[in-house]
Amino acid sequence: MIERISAQVLDSPEFERVVMAAVESDGVQRLMVDVLESRMLDELVRRLLEADDLWRLVDGIASSPVVTAAVTQTSRGLADEVAGEVRERSRGADAWLERMARRVTPRRRGDDAPTPRLATGDP
Repeated sequence: MIERISAQVLDSPEFERVVMAAVESDGVQRLMVDVLESRMLDELVRRLLEADDLWRLVDGIASSPVVTAAVTQTSRGLADEVAGEVRERSRGADAWLERMARRVTPRRRGDDAPTPRLATGDP
């Protein structure tokens, strides 16, 4: 009977409203700030980082197929983005170099005419 009543209370919208009001209160917020700034939290984090179980968990997550696939997809996207940027900058650099070469190269008569095509057998 107690379990049934507890379940009804915990599932009620009124209970959620009361909890949210408490969490958003100034007193609870001050308490949370105090906890986050305490040495106790620093000690807890230090102990977690020293625990072998944590690193086994991290290794398991990092080597999971889902994470590996996500990293691969992100890496491909980044590589494509970098390659596109390099191509764009290369085109800009080529155009700039060509303009500079035209400026410093003396023109001869007839340079304005189109360059004749070599005979390749194609019409």
